Parts: sequence; structure tokens; C-alpha cells
Amino acid sequence: MGFKKFWKDSFIALIIKNILIALAVLLVLGRVTLIIIAQYTHHNVSETVPDVRGMYVEEAISELKRQHLYIDVIDSLFVKNKPLGAVLEQTPAPGAKVKPNRPVYLVINSMTIRQIPLPDILETSYRNATASLQSIGMSVRNVEYVNSEYKDLVLSIKYRGSEIRPGARIPDGSAVTLVVGRGLSDIQSGLPSVKGMTLAQATDVLTTAGFVVGTTEIDPHAQGNAENYIIYRQRPAAGRTIPQGSRVDIWLTSDESLLHKDKEGDNDEEFF
Repeated sequence: MGFKKFWKDSFIALIIKNILIALAVLLVLGRVTLIIIAQYTHHNVSETVPDVRGMYVEEAISELKRQHLYIDVIDSLFVKNKPLGAVLEQTPAPGAKVKPNRPVYLVINSMTIRQIPLPDILETSYRNATASLQSIGMSVRNVEYVNSEYKDLVLSIKYRGSEIRPGARIPDGSAVTLVVGRGLSDIQSGLPSVKGMTLAQATDVLTTAGFVVGTTEIDPHAQGNAENYIIYRQRPAAGRTIPQGSRVDIWLTSDESLLHKDKEGDNDEEFF
């Protein structure tokens, strides 16, 4: 049997032909697959990651887009000495080679300033109050001295001109004003009556007269909004002449009848 007849009519030749055809198809498919993968993965094509640290997010987006990359913000921190919204960290690092259309992972500074609670520094020494504020990143902008029984004691705290209480949340790194006692004055003044006033009204009157609000006691039967409670008793009693800076203790209630019933404050013995 000649080769031509064998190749044309033999069953074995048919098998060999099919095997060769299958191998050819596999080779073609393999080559095509490699070409497609190379195109998809940008084989031998890379981009250099730019340094976007310190940029604002909008700037980083534009810079990375020029390099055919995009951002993926994975975390946000608050660093008070860095601009709000600025890039703090990036991965991959600047100068790294990556494929096009890949993400660059960013950690950015918070867009808003963190709010932290004001520590309770009332009735503490000026020195301790300053140390407490510094320990949480706050500072003292100014000190206002007023007459008071206790020298160097923090009597109140102001922020942006308004009095605030411990626990109030203010921006991290804020500076506050401390109102500090300088001791009793040599000047003696008549104590005004604050009976029938609210705490806010009495505070204004006593402060203007050179005195300090001391302890406040609330009637256990008082009801309603505490801001509307009125003073039914004060100690020392109104009309006494005492050194400016002295503390005045007051009692609050929602029951106006106590204004006429309670005379105890008018009969307190002088204790200065």
C-alpha cells in the first residue's frame, strides 16, 4: 500500500489526521488566549505611582487619573497639624510600578475637626487646670482674674466669649479662657438680694456686684424646667456688707410660696 493510498483510505491515517487537526486547533486557541490575556492585563505596560501625600482628595484624583489610576479611600484619621481632607498615607508607595486602571489606597485626614469634651477643671487650681487642658491638646488663651475667697481657683470657663460647662464638646486643640480667683478684695460692698431670680439672672447680678455664686441647692420637690427655677433663699442674707469676691450660696425651687415661707436665710449668723 502506497503512502497516498494509506493517507487517504487507512483508518489509522484518519486518526492521525484528527489528532493533528486537534493539535492545530489547540495551538491556535492557545495563541489567541495568550494574546487576549496580554491585552487584558496590559502585559509589559505599567504606570508609575505618583506621590499624592499632602494633596487634597480632589487633587489626588486628578493626579492619579493622569496616570490611568484611581483612588480608593480606605481610612480617615484626624491629625490636627495637617490640612483637613489631605492625603496622609498611600499604598502602593510613590514610584511603584503598577498596571493601568489599578487603585491606589489612601488614608486621608478627616474632613471635620474632632470634637472632644471639656474636662472638669472647675474648683481646681489654675496650675492643675492648665495641665489637664494641655494633656488633651487644649490650651489657655487668656486668664481673667476676679475677686474670690479662694486665690488661684478656677471659677468658670469661657469659649469664644461664652461660659461653658465641663463635658461640653469643643473642637480639638481649642483655646479657652479661665476665670480665676485672685482672693478677697479689701473693698466691702452691700450684698444685693437675688430672691425671686433665676440662676442666670442672679449670676449676672452677683458678678456685677463683685460677688461669686457659691453652692446651689435645689428643692427636692421642684418640678419643670430647671432654667425657670427661682431663688427662695440666699446666704449670706441680702444687705450685709462683706468683702467683694465672697461666695453667695443659693437655694432654688419651682414653688413661689417658699419665697414668703423661708426666712432662714435672713437670720443666718455672720460667718466671715
